[in-house]
Amino acid sequence: MKINFYLPQVYKGIAGGYKVVYQYSNYLASKGHDVHIYYNLKDGKNSKHIPKIVVRLIRRIRFIGYPKWYKLNDKISQSAVKNFNEKYIRNADISICTSPNTAYQVYKLSENKGNKFYFIQGYENWGTITDEFLRETYNYGMNNIVISKWLKSIVDKYSKNPSTLISNGIDLDIFKINNDIEKRNPFSISMLYSDGEIKGSKYGIEVLNKLKEKYKNLEVKMYGSCKPPKNLPKWISYTRNASEEQVVNILNNSAIYICTSIEEGFGLPGLEAMACGCALVTTNCLGIMEYANSDNSMISKPKDVQGMYENADKLLSDNKLRINIAKNGNVSIKNRNLKTSEEKFEKFITE
Repeated sequence: MKINFYLPQVYKGIAGGYKVVYQYSNYLASKGHDVHIYYNLKDGKNSKHIPKIVVRLIRRIRFIGYPKWYKLNDKISQSAVKNFNEKYIRNADISICTSPNTAYQVYKLSENKGNKFYFIQGYENWGTITDEFLRETYNYGMNNIVISKWLKSIVDKYSKNPSTLISNGIDLDIFKINNDIEKRNPFSISMLYSDGEIKGSKYGIEVLNKLKEKYKNLEVKMYGSCKPPKNLPKWISYTRNASEEQVVNILNNSAIYICTSIEEGFGLPGLEAMACGCALVTTNCLGIMEYANSDNSMISKPKDVQGMYENADKLLSDNKLRINIAKNGNVSIKNRNLKTSEEKFEKFITE
């Protein structure tokens, strides 16, 4: 089958939502499907008010060799186009939009572009997207796919037809324990940093600073796709644009992983950390609660610096508890295999 994916822009950083689309694209291509990924050159930030024609040129140049951080199947083709209208989009059997803006554009495409699906990975009322517009996209009558139970409850409230839940998974052949949980430095912590407000990273840095005051031998490894914050303490190491291999190494050399998110569609980094044997200290934002519970994680409210501090402190002061939480977490996510998600995704869109 000819399958078109539509991503909102040529994004220069590493993005979890894009990664999931790339994983499904690779799987579909490996199964013999003809996959093409489209990017909209019109969308994206332009805070410096550069002329639109110049912006599109810059984005076309950036598109060369894109994405640099993820290996796509060689059989997959890609295009960065002016916008998603008939003359720029090939005819296909299936079209899969991935955001509110792409949903609006794909919804208007003719039937020649195939059966339409809306892959929803978060409640994306960000930037200029209003709640009213977002909820309207759920009601376009496309085949809605959601990645978590909490998203399904919202989407189904505003859509004509029930959505299909296909939970995210991770590659358990990659994200796995390479360093025994018991043998790790018990005073080692890792954390994903993002400058996005909904990720709550600034609260995580507060927590780490408080912990360092008590545990002078604390080691922290942080990673992310954006520049490190100016206030990042020198004793915290930071790996920018870490490869998958580097992330696995960081996680396997950490006893504890701190997740500070205020909102997540699903929360893959926490899942990856548990798969690699970290004890998870997390907020109870809805996406992460798809797999986190009181038996396999230490949970507090978003933005609750004191609560996150106390939970991490419990693990740092009680190595047996840390080991127990880490082992429970690792066992509990064994059913979150990417292959299962890929198989469900292919079956749903083709049948």
